[in-house]
Amino acid sequence: DASDFNSLITFMGATGAEVDGTPNAPVVLWTTHANIAMWRGRESDKQQQRNAVSSFKITMRYSKLFVPTSNMTILCHGQTYNIESVSDIDGQQVQLEIWAWTENDGVGA
Repeated sequence: DASDFNSLITFMGATGAEVDGTPNAPVVLWTTHANIAMWRGRESDKQQQRNAVSSFKITMRYSKLFVPTSNMTILCHGQTYNIESVSDIDGQQVQLEIWAWTENDGVGA
């Protein structure tokens, strides 16, 4: 169902670093529609700072033109998702499941 993929996501990739080691800004690699579902969230206290980590399952249509990898990030509505894994769970090349996480992302807070 097309309405299942109701979030526009953008895959970002690192582009190396300057001579002094400063990382270059990430570049846009691919934009597509997906479904983002929160899987779990947790908080922990670390040295006078509250640390919040949330895990998400992101489902998108399989594409022969673009294959996401775990060294990319995903942007959606101002949030940055760090990709943990990407899999074509049934091997049918219909959809991909991406497990990703955010840390201390205060969007909407």
